[in-house]
Amino acid sequence: MASIRAALVLVLFLASCGTDSTRTLSVSAGAAIWSEFETEAQVESVLPFMGEHGLVLNRSVTLGETDFDRLEKLIRTAQRHGVTVRLWPELKEEEGRWPSVGTRALFIPFFYELMDFVESRKLPVDTLYVDLEPS
Repeated sequence: MASIRAALVLVLFLASCGTDSTRTLSVSAGAAIWSEFETEAQVESVLPFMGEHGLVLNRSVTLGETDFDRLEKLIRTAQRHGVTVRLWPELKEEEGRWPSVGTRALFIPFFYELMDFVESRKLPVDTLYVDLEPS
């Protein structure tokens, strides 16, 4: 999980969210499917195809809507199919969805909660993405 600690400070600075120099994030690229609205069952149904074609799963994780036990199952199932999972934390639409000055009080703790979840369960997640959008 050390690779997830290289750019969060910069990302949060760019989003005008402030910084915490003890937590950082690195981002890497590859052929990927971005999954924001699909259920875990829908995603699981395409994992064999994704594994056969070397695709990465970039999965959104929404504050207050994510069942972390179910997410762990999805990540472990993806691993069995040879699919790398990268997570993409978001807020609910009515809370502002993306990190910004107005959402930092919700977004930053949620980001850390997600990091702690990945680390404590020793999940094979190498990247947490932060989606910067106009606020």
